[in-house]
Amino acid sequence: TQTADNGALAIAAEDASGAGVATFGATAAWTRSTGTLVLTVDAGETLAAGELVKVSFSVQNAAVKSSPAAVVQLQTSGGHTIGPQRMAAQLSVGPVAGSTLLTADLPECHATTADVQSASGAGIVAGSTLQVGTELVEVTAVQGDTGLSLKRGQGATAAVSHAAGASVFRLTPGGGVGEAAPLIVQVRKWVMLRVGQSTPVPGAVNSITVTIISNVDLDRPQVSKVTVGG
Repeated sequence: TQTADNGALAIAAEDASGAGVATFGATAAWTRSTGTLVLTVDAGETLAAGELVKVSFSVQNAAVKSSPAAVVQLQTSGGHTIGPQRMAAQLSVGPVAGSTLLTADLPECHATTADVQSASGAGIVAGSTLQVGTELVEVTAVQGDTGLSLKRGQGATAAVSHAAGASVFRLTPGGGVGEAAPLIVQVRKWVMLRVGQSTPVPGAVNSITVTIISNVDLDRPQVSKVTVGG
């Protein structure tokens, strides 16, 4: 990563219900050279046996394409020593930006519409890429807050049936299956490029529409111009 050593890197922790917990306080120690984060159980706190705690923190990705971390391990020190033990990386899912649930079965590839609990709650709009199971789909239109029109089997994935209640993940633009593995970084690229026109009639005023999505922020001074040409 590009994140420098930081003895007080901000962290957030929550329990199985999503409620915030103070098990490790509000900060942890990050070492860039080893890619290590050290969490310290806060005074008066206990991570009880069988208790689920989810800890999240933010680092800045490398500026160039990179592979995911080969091995991520967890271990403890102090009175109770555990590990090191290898952690399970999220190799079967993409980087998730929002989620909802199917409210009706989604049959195999002939089905191009789906019903979900809440499109707006998951940030789903036309052009979003969703993951259901191991299948990627592209949203072509949203009807109300619960209806989706889809292109099935995107990104070389197979269009298969999914049961009501299945999780629907909205992926970060450009994200694909396996790209939730820690510290994988893509090349800079356009993840949607479409161009169309309003009329082919000779002599008519023709509106050309270009639709684009990038997988990186495009702002000055890094990018000042986007050129469309033949």
